[in-house]
Amino acid sequence: MKKVIALIVAMFALSAHAQEITVFYKEMRKADYHSLRSSEWEVEHYVEKEVRDLVRDKAKTHEKELSLFEYISVLRINGDTSIHYPQNEITNDTINNSIKYGENGETFISREVSKKDYAITYMNINAKEKTSTDRYSGKDYLVSEKLQEYDWEITNEKKVIGKYRCQKAILKHEHDDSEIQVDEHEHIHLTEAWFTKDIQSSHGPIGYWGLPGLILEIREGSTYILLDKVVFDIGSFKVEPPTKGKRVSREGFKRLPILEFMEN
Repeated sequence: MKKVIALIVAMFALSAHAQEITVFYKEMRKADYHSLRSSEWEVEHYVEKEVRDLVRDKAKTHEKELSLFEYISVLRINGDTSIHYPQNEITNDTINNSIKYGENGETFISREVSKKDYAITYMNINAKEKTSTDRYSGKDYLVSEKLQEYDWEITNEKKVIGKYRCQKAILKHEHDDSEIQVDEHEHIHLTEAWFTKDIQSSHGPIGYWGLPGLILEIREGSTYILLDKVVFDIGSFKVEPPTKGKRVSREGFKRLPILEFMEN
């Protein structure tokens, strides 16, 4: 009898070790309004006040109604490796809504995707390596870098997400989109994460990791990522880094604007 119990325990341990996890998240983001800023400048300099006021009223309405868009992203985990990506390709056509004004139907306001909306992030925790996709000047790049260590502050706050018991963690860091004002003199940047020890994995979406359990929810500025479902598989899928784009280091990617300027 003892041998049978030992065999069952061993088989369970083996299957748990071989188990891959696929996590689906609902992501809600505020789109970048690059064209809005540009259009406001054009409106300021090239049209009369009455038209300018009309366009700005339309811009406010547009932002209230269309500022957020939603999509599903996927996190695939196999042991120490993971890859996070949008389930369907996110493009300007996916989320774009524009406001046209004038006799010729000029576009004054259009919503565009930011790099966060289409990024693919691969992590190898054991090797402390990270590869993510990025874009500059219409070209695709694969940015390789060392995996960043995050100084999470784990709080005592708890809640249930789906069927999983979760605990809140806070990360203070430099990130424009997550800035909050403490008082008139101090601003800090916060990322709020909810993780569950019910699933023993330190991975999470958009490159976050390092908590004692799977990250199920992220709040960061206007970005909100929430668990949709978790699928456990015992199979043989392999998590591999993305391959589309020119490979550069993080430092090399930051130098691209300077190199482009020198070439021109």
